Amino acid sequence: MDISVETTMNYLKAGEIIFVFVSVTNRSGRSVHAMAIVALFDRDNKMMGLAYMSKTIDVGVTEQLNAGLRLPEDVTDHVLRVFVWEGKSLENTTMYPLSDVFELSPEPKRE
Repeated sequence: MDISVETTMNYLKAGEIIFVFVSVTNRSGRSVHAMAIVALFDRDNKMMGLAYMSKTIDVGVTEQLNAGLRLPEDVTDHVLRVFVWEGKSLENTTMYPLSDVFELSPEPKRE
């Protein structure tokens, strides 16, 4: 699988909506149910928000999996993680990762 992740921001911005665009090219030799999961975690690693999208991707085909989340008014010590797993839904997934985890954090504070 060839997977690339793009977002509408370089850092988490409080109160904004972030959109995540995941491009998946299936080079596995079989059709795959791919699911992009976008999750926001707080400083205690508690999940604060979740969005996902899935598609069946045929061999040799590239598909876009897009999702968005509204960020809270305070994103200090938060992290957004993007996972690409095999599966059709959260209830029907193998939890088999198809990619590394992509992470996005708040802009570092300047001193």
